[in-house]
Amino acid sequence: MKTIIAFDLKSYSKNWRFLLLIITLIAFGFLAGSNARFTLSDNLEYNSPYQVAFITAFLSLTSLFFSTLFTAQLALKEIDFNLNLIYFSLPISKKQFLWSRFISIFILSFGFTLLLTISFFIGRETAVNGTKTIDFNIIFYILPILFFTLINTFFILSITTAVAWFTKSKLFVYVSGLLLYVLYMVTLLFSSSPFMANQLPQSKQAQFISAIFDPFGLSAYFYQTSHLSIEQRNSELLSLNGILLGNRIVILLISILLL
Repeated sequence: MKTIIAFDLKSYSKNWRFLLLIITLIAFGFLAGSNARFTLSDNLEYNSPYQVAFITAFLSLTSLFFSTLFTAQLALKEIDFNLNLIYFSLPISKKQFLWSRFISIFILSFGFTLLLTISFFIGRETAVNGTKTIDFNIIFYILPILFFTLINTFFILSITTAVAWFTKSKLFVYVSGLLLYVLYMVTLLFSSSPFMANQLPQSKQAQFISAIFDPFGLSAYFYQTSHLSIEQRNSELLSLNGILLGNRIVILLISILLL
């Protein structure tokens, strides 16, 4: 398994276009972060754990693009180059091969999403002049990455790789990524996202249902933190419990079931 993973990663590291993409991604994230002066509330600190968690969850959605792209390139690589019969005649089981390839795609997809998130926050930290800030705490950033970026990437990849291996079609991989994005937009309509304008009032039951089944956890995050005061949002760490814990468990179970 290690040999396959190392081979997949080395094939990218030797490609100058891949390295150029990394540099472009870092530059884009830094510029976007330095120019993104928005805040969810005027009374919130610029780098409060509440805002950091929301931004991280929102940026985790970029994994839709990276996961779809790397799945299309790697999941069917042997079939695309007509090497599948030779490759699968080697002394390696299908289970070993599929897990190795899944891990390779996961490392690339999660790495790119994480790189964008880190560069965005670095750019955001350089643009704090005249804004209310609190002392930097790396835990504010690590916890949302684990709860949102890691789990969301795993969920997206479980779908795109399953589609690739069942259909053996790149087209269906891209379509699955697009459908996941559409699914997010639909769930966003039922969430309490501040990005949704002209939002209709929701019942508690509708909020609860959308919080449980939002595949990316944003609805669950807003539902769980809706009762927090400004002081709590400025000081309390993101905790994995309640409705957010239930949402993350449901998404993990769905992902594991697909795999």
